[in-house]
Amino acid sequence: MGHKTKTIGLILLILLLVVIGVETVQGSQEVIVLNYHHLVEGEPESGAEMNYEDFARQMEYLAENNYQVLSEEEFFNYRQEESYPDNSVLLTFDDGYYSFMEYALPVLKEYDFPAIVFPIISSMPGLETRIIYSERLSFSNMRELLEHELEITFGSHSYDLHQYENDKPLIKQQPDKSREDYLCRLRRDLRLSRDLMEDQLDKRDEIVSLAWPYGYYTEEAKEIAQDLGFKLQFKLGDRPFDPEQDEDQIPRFGVISGDLNYFIDLIEN
Repeated sequence: MGHKTKTIGLILLILLLVVIGVETVQGSQEVIVLNYHHLVEGEPESGAEMNYEDFARQMEYLAENNYQVLSEEEFFNYRQEESYPDNSVLLTFDDGYYSFMEYALPVLKEYDFPAIVFPIISSMPGLETRIIYSERLSFSNMRELLEHELEITFGSHSYDLHQYENDKPLIKQQPDKSREDYLCRLRRDLRLSRDLMEDQLDKRDEIVSLAWPYGYYTEEAKEIAQDLGFKLQFKLGDRPFDPEQDEDQIPRFGVISGDLNYFIDLIEN
């Protein structure tokens, strides 16, 4: 009788450990993807701007509270394993502002935080298709960033789709364009953005991430992006990314305030 009791007790202990292990894995599945834009010295004029000192305090909070900031490669690899480490965060910066190099980089270096930068190619120096009011990274700047020990990688934010036409984002079919013209424009734009970066940065087949302009996309656009080799497609959405979700629908929290309490609430809740 005593032997049976010990055996049953051992079995129950094993089952308990298995359950705890499963809960631990489930608890660490999601990852928070944060989206920043332009860092400034003074008072921000819009939700796309943030005072660089506020940004530094947010990064300090991540470091002091043991958040694990992932690189693009780590994000992709953990996605294949369908589980992320506890407190995982991915940092992304849209539009390719020079302020990333001026203000974000020193802070990221302090904490050894990697990041993905998504430049709009047609806003870069020498390639502008419209008036640009804030300085953007050049390909020379981007090459310099790649030489840092810090793991900074680059993805596409389109060549020239980050604008509206007829009060409608260009990523969507315009009323005066045929479906054939629309699909051709999408493919040409996304391919050009990827080809230019791969050529200028000597990163053949290594530009694998795409952030949709304004977070908008269509099913046709997603299919074209996949066909062109974009393995990770980012949109906007106020929720963490679960690895059971598709890689072409990765939501990002737009960090629209430098207020630390706002940031803590966003991260913790």
